Amino acid sequence: MTPIATFRRTLSTPRFLLRALTFSLALSPGYALAQSAPLPADTPEAGAEATEEERDDERIEAGDAPPSNADAGLTAPPSDAAAPERQTRRARGQVVVTGSRRARRVEDSPVPVTVIDREAIEASGARNVSEILAAQAGVELVPSVGGTGVRLQGMDSDYVLILIDGQRVAGRVNGVVDLDRYNARNIEQVEVLRGPGSALYGADAMAGVIHIITRKSEEPYEAEATLGYGQRNQIEAGGRAGMRREGWRAHLEANHRQAEGYDRSPEDIFSTGSSYNETQAGLGGAADLGERWELGARGSYLVRRQERVDAGASRAVFDRLNAYEDGLGTIWAERQGEGRLRTTATFQVFRNQFFYDQRHSDALDRYEDSRETQAIVESVYERSLSDTNILTVGVEGALHRFDSERLRDGGGERDRLALFAQDEWFLGDAQQLVLMPGIRLDLDSQYGFHPSPALSARYQVFEKLNVLGSAAMAYRAPSFQELLLDFENPAVGYVIEGNPELEPETSRSFQLGALWSPLEQVDVEVNLFWNELDNLIGTSTTESGGAGQALVFSYTNIASARTRGVESMLRVRPGKGVRLELGYTLTDTLDRELDRPLEGRAPHRLSLTLGADRLPLGLKANLRAGLTSPRPYFFNGTTELAEPDSAPASALVDAHLWRDFGEHISVSLRGTNLLNQGDARFLPIAPRALFAAIRARY
Repeated sequence: MTPIATFRRTLSTPRFLLRALTFSLALSPGYALAQSAPLPADTPEAGAEATEEERDDERIEAGDAPPSNADAGLTAPPSDAAAPERQTRRARGQVVVTGSRRARRVEDSPVPVTVIDREAIEASGARNVSEILAAQAGVELVPSVGGTGVRLQGMDSDYVLILIDGQRVAGRVNGVVDLDRYNARNIEQVEVLRGPGSALYGADAMAGVIHIITRKSEEPYEAEATLGYGQRNQIEAGGRAGMRREGWRAHLEANHRQAEGYDRSPEDIFSTGSSYNETQAGLGGAADLGERWELGARGSYLVRRQERVDAGASRAVFDRLNAYEDGLGTIWAERQGEGRLRTTATFQVFRNQFFYDQRHSDALDRYEDSRETQAIVESVYERSLSDTNILTVGVEGALHRFDSERLRDGGGERDRLALFAQDEWFLGDAQQLVLMPGIRLDLDSQYGFHPSPALSARYQVFEKLNVLGSAAMAYRAPSFQELLLDFENPAVGYVIEGNPELEPETSRSFQLGALWSPLEQVDVEVNLFWNELDNLIGTSTTESGGAGQALVFSYTNIASARTRGVESMLRVRPGKGVRLELGYTLTDTLDRELDRPLEGRAPHRLSLTLGADRLPLGLKANLRAGLTSPRPYFFNGTTELAEPDSAPASALVDAHLWRDFGEHISVSLRGTNLLNQGDARFLPIAPRALFAAIRARY
């Protein structure tokens, strides 16, 4: 049996899938239960509840309440029993937790945050997080070999931190956390923090934070199942079930997805997009321990296999197989009283197996097996010091290890200890001014001590107009690959060596924005940003390969850059089930070393979402479009072009049409990339496809 056949057989064994339950409940051995402490008065923010004048299409029903913050990985506002009098505005029905680690209405956040709730996720027909984020203003999806990443404020996926229920996730491939691997069926809402988040969350949040909040059981009994089929032999089947009783709740989920690959260059035999076959399972729950304590846990396991045909040097042909395993377990304990204390422990293992099988030869065959292990324990304590002051403090300890044949000595490890604090002040007679200074101090075994300060403010000019501003410093720690890589690719003809002397990349960020509601049905949001990036990590040639010899590259801190621009959004709800969102993003970038724009950044992006819930025959529809201007390119792979090239403008359009049959059955039809945009080099996305599904729920 050939090595690749053995590898495939291993992936298909039942024993391989039975690991799900083991991984899903894996817990950090360093977990410690949060200790009791005298806890404080309620926050003034809790008084900012919705008024009685709710909009026709935005009434908040009991079943549409925001997710329990005990599960969200972040602290929540206490009750309004002791809330001081202050001017309030109409709630938009959304609660955000990412920008300050404390739940609040989205329009009260002092930092720019976009919330995509469960209702919007279902209306879009999205099947994973990348599809949820499509056509969002200020958010640019970037397909790559590592999966689908996201670009914020002109900065790549390396600079965007991904959180699940408040905890950072491992599993970057070429700097990208693949957003396709997170199933939309399991998600309650997605929050997008634009701008640095290092003052609270540490490294990798220079551009912002994508926070994925998972669904919890809210009904005594609930269940749903979905079955779908589409072009490219796309198959999806899955379901979830849960229950909630007095003092406890639980849920479980299971999903399977698969699809054939695609080819944007039919003149050759090489693939543009991989086929995939993915299975995911998860479970979780929480229980009250007395009147003040809650203990909860959540676990998930995913296995995904991808196959494609690649080209090597001299047009050699390779069958490429990637298999990912992702096991994540979290446990938390929370004490509520006059304040809130929460301790969370997370343990994650991400395994990536890679096989390169050369056709008609085994000279360049290659198999690699890498494992990333991450354990994090964090405690966050929130206390209201007075009617106008809320203090949040926390401590975090983390262990991180990466094992791979590509790394020098077969792997590396680092540990980190962090302290962070945030103090929120409400000033003025009506507390219309909010100041929120914060700082995080990281002590890392690899690069030492690193502070991340931030200051945010929100001023309520009048009832319908808020002005936001922030200044922050952030950083990105070098990855294990950048520090320790020792990799030769004979198929293409290059060698890459890591550099253990690398220092963190740093940034200084400034933002100024406004939220304006000129009419009951209209919201306008504008945000100006300016980011100065220093000590950026790039590659340089350390040895010039002679004839027949491979080029040798290494990582160095050589670059600096600037990104600046404007993010804007208009939301209109004219009534009768119609909703409209228009977005525009202007991005201006500069590579200061080369005096040219950063590669691949589009100066202009437009987005549109149009929904209608009261069409004839009981139909509902949602249309999303994203228009991107031409983008500059200076390299073709690793080869610098003699003259700059430009990717053409693109227009990506998705549509979702569905009908509910009573309360329990829904039938839908979704079309993606309806204009069939894309090419093998600049926009390697899947061609136009239709997908039909039926969902039953109880």
